[in-house]
Amino acid sequence: LLSGDGAWGTRKLILGWIIDTLSKTLKLPDHRKQQIASLFDDLRGKRRVGKKKWEKILGELRFVSMAIPGSAGLFSVFQHGLKHADKHRVKVSLHLRRHIDDFERLAASLGERPTRLAEIVPEHPIVIGACDAAKPGMGGVFFAPGEAPVLWRQRFPPAIQDALVSFDNPSGTITNSDLEQADVLAQASVVQQHYKIREKTISTLSDNTPAVSRFCKGSNT
Repeated sequence: LLSGDGAWGTRKLILGWIIDTLSKTLKLPDHRKQQIASLFDDLRGKRRVGKKKWEKILGELRFVSMAIPGSAGLFSVFQHGLKHADKHRVKVSLHLRRHIDDFERLAASLGERPTRLAEIVPEHPIVIGACDAAKPGMGGVFFAPGEAPVLWRQRFPPAIQDALVSFDNPSGTITNSDLEQADVLAQASVVQQHYKIREKTISTLSDNTPAVSRFCKGSNT
């Protein structure tokens, strides 16, 4: 410290991020913000992107996604673009374009305010529960310290039940995993109606692998 090799500070540039331990926030340096903005400018209007370039773009977006709550769920479609690419190029479909535009709007929010660490770093959960879903409907239970357990359930509309894929209905458009993922979202919605969970961590248990993957990672590979 005396020779100048180290210094105490509450605001540091670490691995490309500016971390402020007093305000407990994380943000990108200005040059990184401009780099991400130029990335979207380059993609604008394009219908096809080189496969290697798309992989590089995904790497850049993965880097900034750690400070953009809600962005992880967009990567399923980004990866889907790679899966259906030819040997050299990725087709920018309308569906993919909309997800790119969504990510651009979320990334722009990094310039408006820093991301609070409490938004992205899991803590000890204040609510723990489990949920499940099947053709008839979905439901769950959750527990919080000092509170009575809460049980909920909701029947699926006939249109949803009729569209479920099964041995009797192989041409259906909705899978059981779709229902399970809807159940996980519904559980979070019910929890927030009972408790203040902003910047808090909740834990939801499920017996469906795709739902758990989406819940934990935000996307499928």
